[in-house]
Amino acid sequence: VHAAGIADGGYLFNRPRDAFEAVLAPKVAGVRHLDAAGRDDPIEAFVLIASLSGLTGGRGQAAYAAANAYLDAFAAWRRHCGRPAQAIDLCAIADVGMAARNRSANTDSGGGLLAPADVPTFWRMALAVPAVRVMAIDRAALAEAKAEATRVRAPMTPPAHDPSLEVSP
Repeated sequence: VHAAGIADGGYLFNRPRDAFEAVLAPKVAGVRHLDAAGRDDPIEAFVLIASLSGLTGGRGQAAYAAANAYLDAFAAWRRHCGRPAQAIDLCAIADVGMAARNRSANTDSGGGLLAPADVPTFWRMALAVPAVRVMAIDRAALAEAKAEATRVRAPMTPPAHDPSLEVSP
């Protein structure tokens, strides 16, 4: 199980590259080292704990979101190579974990809060399915997000025809 990570804390436009890379390193370098170290071992599971932020992003969380998206892609790559892997994308966990320690609205991945008592049950369920990526989302937050998306969604109208975008044979 690879669960390393540190929270991001700033916008890309006003931070140096080394600060971005420092957030990437625990997840990206960590998973690459674990993969290399156990490549020839007959393991049954290679579990990567990621965050929904890899899918949803978050204000001031570009590096953290990128690191988590990397874990999702790495799990898919390992599976493609015929080796075990599963990424478990968690929403924030109430009262414990990174989001609770940082006490920042920016650490919420958009999936609501998972009760700490539900985490072991979710883990058992996740490990029992063959999916390469499993997401833990608070059902109430998901229902609220769907309702909000329906309320604010504007009707889609196709763009006007633009002859300048046509490709000549």
